[in-house]
Amino acid sequence: MRVYLDHNATTFPFPEVWEKVGELQSLALGNPSSIHQEGRLARRLVEEARNRVAALLGASPQEVVFTSGGTEANTMALWGLARALGGPNGVRLYLGATEHPSVFSAAEALAGFGAQVDVLPVDRQGLIRREVLGEVRPPAVVCVQLANHETGVLQPISELVTEVSRPGVLVHCDAVQAVGKVALSFRQLGVHTLALSGHKIGGLPGAGALLVRDGLELPAFIPGEQELRRRGGTEPLVAIHALGWACHFLRERLGFWAKVGELRDHMERILKERIADLVIFGQGVPRVANTSCLGLPAPLAGNVAVAALDLEGFAVSSGPACSSGASLPSAVVRAMGFNDWAARTLRVSLGLTTQREEIELFAEALEKIVARSR
Repeated sequence: MRVYLDHNATTFPFPEVWEKVGELQSLALGNPSSIHQEGRLARRLVEEARNRVAALLGASPQEVVFTSGGTEANTMALWGLARALGGPNGVRLYLGATEHPSVFSAAEALAGFGAQVDVLPVDRQGLIRREVLGEVRPPAVVCVQLANHETGVLQPISELVTEVSRPGVLVHCDAVQAVGKVALSFRQLGVHTLALSGHKIGGLPGAGALLVRDGLELPAFIPGEQELRRRGGTEPLVAIHALGWACHFLRERLGFWAKVGELRDHMERILKERIADLVIFGQGVPRVANTSCLGLPAPLAGNVAVAALDLEGFAVSSGPACSSGASLPSAVVRAMGFNDWAARTLRVSLGLTTQREEIELFAEALEKIVARSR
């Protein structure tokens, strides 16, 4: 039996989403930009998906711009916001120290065009240090995750936005790991842009979205006529259709995460009881219900534990999916001040279908692997 505990990397599409995708086989679908009947049908499906995304996130449909996923949405936001402020040259980019690698990659590219990059430090729980926010100087783009991809730690976004709110400061929120797991409203968060990804929330790979506050003119990162000239390229209709329905079905499932949180907490309790010197990062502050970032006792490295658990039938990771294959130490844990643990982390992320028996089997397997390493 395989046990999948890597839902932050990608989660399985909902069965209802597969059904909705299957229904497309019977339709004659054209290019959503075409004006003939087949094109109009495709356009209708895109706009229905846009409405469903907006409904989940407390946004208006015109604020939803479809992308290929979370990485593109983050990149599109940083480039677009910097250009909206007259940059990139001369614009300051303030990034939370525990942001996703896609954000740092986009910032590095912008630095090549004259942007200045500053990192906002975090405390040992992974929260942005509030005292540094007074140092934000316009023109500036501030980028802060809602939920961290490794620890699940939730930033108090609305409060942070209030502290940096001033003319010439725009705020982007990477909400890829939070959408569908916590109730949120784009309007109430107060950010200017927000990123999400379909395959993290029960949709298919290939579609995500960037929410752009109504009235904000965001220059296109990929020029073209599509998405009201905000993102060029033919829309990936099937993936967008799946994303829209995933958002629809998530509205019915938001209450289920409390049960997932109970399972996660149960797992952490038994692991702490059975494995001496185990550390759980971010445990002292609010987290999304499904995520646990474990610090393993020496000398067991995170990538070694991932491989050993895979052989035992368990899928977990030692960091973000885009970089875990490189066996790099955790930049998130290091930013939190745990340098000695950075190479000994394990990310366990539960899904809506995870069962108590699976959690207990995982804990038993990890206990044995740790014992063998000593």
